[in-house]
Amino acid sequence: MNRSIATNAVKNYNNQNYKVEIPCPQCSAPVILEETDRILTCRYCRTRVALIPKDYFRYCILPRDPKSEQIFYVPYWRLRGLYFYNRNLHIENRMFDTSVLASPVPRMTYSLGVRCQTLTLKSVDPEMEGLFFQPKISKQKVIHKIENMVNLSKKIQNNLDAVSEEVPSILSPWAIFKKRDISMNIFKVDITDFPSNSRNGKRSTKNAPQDISTIKKEENITSNLKEFIGETISMIYFPVYLKNKLLYDGVLKNPISSHPVTENDMRPLIQDEIHWTLDSIPLNCPECGWELPGERDSIFFYCPYCSIGWLLYKDQFRMCSVGIVDTEKEISIYMPFWKMVVEAEGLIEKRYTDQMKRNFRIQLDGTKQEATATTFWAPAFKLAPDAFINTARNVSVQDPKLRYMENISKYPLFPVTLPASEALESVRIVIALLAESKENVFHLLPNLRIRPKQAMVVYLPFKIRGIELIQQDMQLSFFHSAIRDSTRITDILK
Repeated sequence: MNRSIATNAVKNYNNQNYKVEIPCPQCSAPVILEETDRILTCRYCRTRVALIPKDYFRYCILPRDPKSEQIFYVPYWRLRGLYFYNRNLHIENRMFDTSVLASPVPRMTYSLGVRCQTLTLKSVDPEMEGLFFQPKISKQKVIHKIENMVNLSKKIQNNLDAVSEEVPSILSPWAIFKKRDISMNIFKVDITDFPSNSRNGKRSTKNAPQDISTIKKEENITSNLKEFIGETISMIYFPVYLKNKLLYDGVLKNPISSHPVTENDMRPLIQDEIHWTLDSIPLNCPECGWELPGERDSIFFYCPYCSIGWLLYKDQFRMCSVGIVDTEKEISIYMPFWKMVVEAEGLIEKRYTDQMKRNFRIQLDGTKQEATATTFWAPAFKLAPDAFINTARNVSVQDPKLRYMENISKYPLFPVTLPASEALESVRIVIALLAESKENVFHLLPNLRIRPKQAMVVYLPFKIRGIELIQQDMQLSFFHSAIRDSTRITDILK
C-alpha cells in the first residue's frame, strides 16, 4: 500500500472556527453558529434554513459601548485555505488562517490576531448604528500579500541558523510560535511590526524590512505557478472611534496609536450605500418538497425520496449529478469527491505518459494552441494540503468507474463542504505533479486556461483502520487528523 499520503498528513487539522451569532429569520432569536456553517437551525421555532449571502459572509465585533461615541467599522478580510506554489520545479504548500486589513485606515493594525477566537462575532445588519468603511483592497491583492509573506517565512525557516542572535528578540512578541511553526504562522503578523532596534526593545515601523536583511538570498526561486484553495472567505468589521484626535479600540477602549487622526482622514473611506443582505431558503427538495437532510456546513444535499442531488449555488438549489464507486471490499464510510470535466487550453496533446495513463496528454514542444477536454478529481471535503493534492492526483490518474444507484442515502456519507469552484483550483497543480518533463511544462501552466464543462459529486468507499482512512482499490490513504472536523466521522458511523 502507498503510505506516502498518510505520512504527509498533519498532526491536527481541526483548527478552531470562529463563533458567530445570527438571528433566526423566522423568530429573530439569536442562534450561535460556527463561521463555516451554512445551515441555521433554531431551537425555539424549529426553523431550518440554508444561509445565502449576497457575495460573502459579513460579521462584526460589537463595541463595548456603542452609544457613547460615533462608531466606525473597519473591514478585515478573513481568509483560511490551502496555498500551493512552484519552487524550483517542486510543488510546495502552506496552510494559512489569517485576517488582513481591507481598507487603508490610518494607524490600524494589519491583522486582528486572535481576537476573533475569543469574541463571538455577529452577522452584520445594514441597519446597525455606525459607519462602515468601504473595502479598498481586493481579495486577490490580499492573497498576493500573503504569497509574499509565505516566501518570507520560507526564507526565515531555511536560514534560522544564518540569522543573528537577535532573532529570538525579534520574534518575542509572537513567542507562542515555535521555530518549526514559523513558516505556518509568520504571515499572521505585519512585518512592519518587527522592532527596528531589538537591543533596547523599542518598536518602530521605519525601515522594518532591514531587520531581517541578514537572511541569505535563495537563488532560482520560481513562483509563477500559484493556486489558492479557499476554505473560508469572509469580511469581519472591527469597531473604532475618534476621541481627542486619537483612534480608539472600540472593544478595549484604548488608543490604537499615539499619532493624531482626524475625521477628515476617515470620511473618504466611508461606504455611502449598503446593500448587504443575508438571505435564507428553506431546506426543502425543489422537486418533492421533502425536507433535505444535511450537516451544518453542507453545500450538497441528497433527497432520499426523489434520489436527486441538490447543490446550494448562490441563492438557489441547483440539480447536481451524483454517483458512487462500487467495491467488493469492506466499507466504513463514503467520502465525497468532485469529478470535473474541464477544457485545458494552452497545452497541446502529443502523447500519453505512463504516469498519467489515459487521463491527460501533454504537449512538450508546443507551437499550436488548442483545447483539450479531460477529467480531474478532487476531494469535495476539506483536507490538509499534502493529503488534498496527493489524493486529487492519485484519483485523477486512476479515474474510477461509477455506479449509479437509486438511493445512496442509506450509506454512511461524509458531507460535501468544499465547492467545485475551489476544487477546480487544484487542476494546474495536479498537471504539474503528473508532468514528466517539468522543465518544459511548468512555465506553461500559469497561462493554461481551465474552463469547467461539467462537475458531479462522486462518493468513494473508504475503510477505517486505526488512525487512517484507506481506499483499498486505489491503494491510497490519509490520516483522520488530515480532515477538517474529523470528529464527525464517529458521529456518522453511529
